[in-house]
Formats: sequence, C-alpha cells, structure tokens
Amino acid sequence: MKYSAALMVANGSILDWRCCGQLAAAAAGVGPQEQRASAAAAAAALQHISPATSELLSRDPTCPSTVRSICLRSGAAIREAQALRKQQQQQQEDNCCECRAARVDAALTRGLQQASKAAATAVAAAADAAAAAAAAKEETAEAAEAAEAAEADADSSNGLAALASGVAAAAEYAAVLLKAAEDGVASTAAAAAAAAATADSSSFSRKSSSSRHSLEGQQQQQQQQQQKQQQEAVRPLPTFYRVVPPQLQQQQQQQQRQQQQQQRQQQMQQQQKNTFYDQLTAFLNAIGHPIAPAAPAAAAAAATAAAAATAEDMQQQQHLL
Repeated sequence: MKYSAALMVANGSILDWRCCGQLAAAAAGVGPQEQRASAAAAAAALQHISPATSELLSRDPTCPSTVRSICLRSGAAIREAQALRKQQQQQQEDNCCECRAARVDAALTRGLQQASKAAATAVAAAADAAAAAAAAKEETAEAAEAAEAAEADADSSNGLAALASGVAAAAEYAAVLLKAAEDGVASTAAAAAAAAATADSSSFSRKSSSSRHSLEGQQQQQQQQQQKQQQEAVRPLPTFYRVVPPQLQQQQQQQQRQQQQQQRQQQMQQQQKNTFYDQLTAFLNAIGHPIAPAAPAAAAAAATAAAAATAEDMQQQQHLL
C-alpha cells in the first residue's frame, strides 16, 4: 500500500510498523461487515500510533477515507488530551508551593547569574581603567624625572662654565701680578690691581665715572658763576658787615654735599679695590705664588693723597668765600 510505504518512511518505530500492517489488513475488506471490522481494527491500531503518524495518515490521499476520518478524530482527541494534560500540569505546578519556590529560586538564580556577569564586566573595566591610569602616572613621573635630570645637568654645566671662567680670570690677574712682582715695580702692581678691580666691578665703575664727570662739570659751572659774581661786586664789605646772600649760601651747601658725595664714592672705590686685592692675595698665597707687599702700600698712599687734595680744595673754596 502507498500510505503504508509513506508511513514507513515518515516514522520508523516498531509500533508504527505494526500498526501500519494492521491498517493495511483492515483496508483490504470490501463488504459492510468487513468494513466495520476493518474500521474497528483501524481504530484499535490508531490507539498505538504516534500523533505525527496519525496526522500524516489523515493527509495521505491514498489512505482510505475511513482510516483518514479515524486519524483526524484521534489526532484532535490527542491534541485535546495533550492540552488538557498540559493545563493540569500547569495548575498543579501553580498550586504546588515547592514548584513555586523552585521557579522563584530559578528566577533568582538567573538574576544572580546576570548580576554576577555584569559585576564581573564592571570589575574588569575598572581594572583596565586603573591599569591605564597607573601607566599614565608612571609615564608622567618618568617624564618629570627626565626633565629634572636635564635641568640638573644644565645647572651643573653652567656652574662649571662659570667656575672655569672665574679661574681663567684669576689666572690672568695672577700672571699680571707675578710679572709686576718679578719686575719689582710697585706702580705696575698697583695698576694691575686697579685693572682687576675695574674688570671685577665694571658696571659700578661706569656708573661712578659718569657721576664723577657730571659732578666735575657742575663744579666748574659753579666756580665760573662764583668768579663772575666776585668780579661784578664793586668792593667787598668789611668782615663784620659781611652778609652771605641766600643764593651763595645754597651754592656753598650744594658744593659741600657734592664734595662729601665724592669722598664717599672714593672711599667705596678704595674699599672695593682693597677687598679685591685681599681676595687675590689670598688666592695667590693658596696656589703658592705670594705677591709683593708694595702694592697695597702704594694703593693706600694714592688714596691718602687723593683725600688730602680734596680736603685742600675744600679749604681753599671756604677761604675764597
């Protein structure tokens, strides 16, 4: 039979094979009694056929109508029975506390699993971010250390360069003073000391020289004005009638202040020269080249002579007034 072959292809279970044989034998009858007997045999056989096989038989056009109608009814009954059984099982599960607790436990388990996965993902992301931040911090620290090392190297090189230039200048001064000591000329030693002092304080010397020139020009102008005023006077008054004019008094006070300022500048210059000479002498003594003692004496004598000349000028101006 065709439908039996289709059944054998669709479902290969032993039960379906046997039932298919029974259906084929039942469908072979022709009379009414035989048809009733074949229908009863088919119904008995369909009770043991699976739902899939029953549905396939109901759709097979080569299958007898009796078998197909029985298969349709049995399939519908089977589906109704399955739905009813599933509904009863669901009701039993709903009414069962243990089943409800099991479902709650299963839901909690799924929630915990999802939460644990999310937490693990967050922890991994935080660990990655912390590692990246630590790496960036290490790179920043390394860059700062490299910059500090470079700055320290630059400072040390600058310090060494300044020290080398100072040593070279001191060597030049020492060579000049040694030459002067060998020649025995005290004036040359004094000139060398003055030149060294000038080189050491060049800015101060420039300022003092400019101020000295300006003061000399002012003094010359004041002297010319005083001489002109004296020449214009008709005759001098007696000493007991002499009255100093306010303008002349201001000029005298200004001259005194200028002279005092010049004296202070000269003293400061002499102190600087003496300080530099003392430092140079100590340096030469330290390196084993002592300097002749005539140089400081000559410098002191020159300073004393300059101070004496300034004092004499002040006295002469006071006598003239």
